[in-house]
Amino acid sequence: MRKIFTCILLIKTCLSSSQDTAFYQNVEWSPDGKKICTQVIHHSNSTISFEGYIIDITGKNIERKIPGALFPAWSPDGKFIAYSKRNTSPHGSDIWIMNVSTGDTTQLTNDTSRNSGLSFSPDGKKYVFLLTGMEEEIYM
Repeated sequence: MRKIFTCILLIKTCLSSSQDTAFYQNVEWSPDGKKICTQVIHHSNSTISFEGYIIDITGKNIERKIPGALFPAWSPDGKFIAYSKRNTSPHGSDIWIMNVSTGDTTQLTNDTSRNSGLSFSPDGKKYVFLLTGMEEEIYM
């Protein structure tokens, strides 16, 4: 239990914010076990914003911020993080992939549906995610 508590305390310390309320969720270890990525939901007055963070556990610092990131997931080789990001449609989100080293991002989907829950195959060559719109589907 002590290691779990230490990890939660580290996340809260690294991500201390002047926002009114912050909720932390979807914490994932990097494949090498040296970093974590997490999603933070900030709520201030009537505004809600989402951010992802890559936190270096050994250095106890934020390595990279991922604006708008929801449900971040590591690729098996640890080189990429996939995530959902809200778009301009009322309930829509798209899938994005970020190169962890450079911070470069690539948008994989672009529609009015909700695309989320991306997971990589064990070899990292394929991915799967949910597309929720008129009916729920799984895309590979």
